[in-house]
Amino acid sequence: MSVRGYLLLVGVMILALIAVEMARPKPLDLRVRLEREGDAPFDAEVFYESLPAWLGQPVEPVAVPAFELFADTTLRGRTYLVLAQSVAPDAAEAERVLDFVARGNTLALLTHGLSGPLADALMVPDTTEAEEGVLADGDLGVYEEPEAIMVDPVFGGVEAFGARAEFNPDTLTLVPPGVAGDYAFPIDVQLAEIVGLDPARTEVLGHAVWPWEETERMVTLVRVRHGRGEVLISSTPLAVSNAALTGAGDGPAYAAALVASLPDQPVLWDDYLKPYQEHAATPLRYVLQTPALRGAYVVLLLAGVLYLAFRGRRWQRAVPVVAPPPNAQREFARTVGRLRFVHRDDRALARRMERVVLDRLRTELRITEPALDDDTARLAAARAGVPEDEAQQLFGALRRARQRPDAHDLVRLDARVARFFRHV
Repeated sequence: MSVRGYLLLVGVMILALIAVEMARPKPLDLRVRLEREGDAPFDAEVFYESLPAWLGQPVEPVAVPAFELFADTTLRGRTYLVLAQSVAPDAAEAERVLDFVARGNTLALLTHGLSGPLADALMVPDTTEAEEGVLADGDLGVYEEPEAIMVDPVFGGVEAFGARAEFNPDTLTLVPPGVAGDYAFPIDVQLAEIVGLDPARTEVLGHAVWPWEETERMVTLVRVRHGRGEVLISSTPLAVSNAALTGAGDGPAYAAALVASLPDQPVLWDDYLKPYQEHAATPLRYVLQTPALRGAYVVLLLAGVLYLAFRGRRWQRAVPVVAPPPNAQREFARTVGRLRFVHRDDRALARRMERVVLDRLRTELRITEPALDDDTARLAAARAGVPEDEAQQLFGALRRARQRPDAHDLVRLDARVARFFRHV
């Protein structure tokens, strides 16, 4: 087989591989992302699009952290809705969130895990002499001494929440009058229990059957009073995912009942605390999150800009500047005039002077067809800015020089020509 045949065979194989890859069905994305613009089973696009109609209020996406958002202390009559796998704000951010709630607003947390200072503020006050910082530094894996509100009863860790998203039937129960009852789901939604809250200001709104003890209940939905506002906490964010709201079961009814627990006011939808948006696993994201690599990347960009500025253009030898040839017309006229003068050919000199005057009338005064008549003299005087008598005298001297001029006539004629064109 020739080289062309081998190349053709390789090209056909590559095209066949591309066709097979394009025809292969796209695998189902089972990541728990809870994005408002995602069509995967565990995104929340359906819930986000339905929320304004259920609530009767506008929903505004917010892509900045809560610390920056709640720097504006004039926000009133708002619901801040967070739909994420885990929520663990630091002390400064938690302080601003709690201040936002205390002013009479509402915080809705639909998450598998809540920890840190925000969780501490909603838990039972610690009256023991425990070591300072124990509650703030806990993780979701401790159940005997709960250091966070949400605890996964099966795996004991926040890392396993994404892996627990399965397509097995599940049931949640709501307590408030009007929506009380059991709600069936086509997927697993009860992955965490709400524990450790302050009972003096907590109202239980929903629960589920404990996975290991069917006679016991695990709390999944509560309302906590804080200041003049309230915090709605749900440990079942998957109950408002696309798979729960579009499959068979009572997902839409449960979501509508959940929304009914919120006050009638505009909603600020958090777009910041999303795992695959905040911690994107891309090479550039990794480079930008590492200080040393980020500095090297900036230096590389600056080097590229400097290269484009100084070396990106096409380099070539300098083109030498060639001076235009000198105007030899004067030298030629001087040579011809000297020749005529030597041979005493005054008539030829007069004709040459006449042609020079006519040429200057064409080029310098823009007279199309100049002649030695009175009309041309008047036009030339007007354009040259000289008296008409002077022009008439010049044209008359040129006409007389055609007969038999002498040397003195030519000298006087040359002076008349220079005087006529003195302003041009």
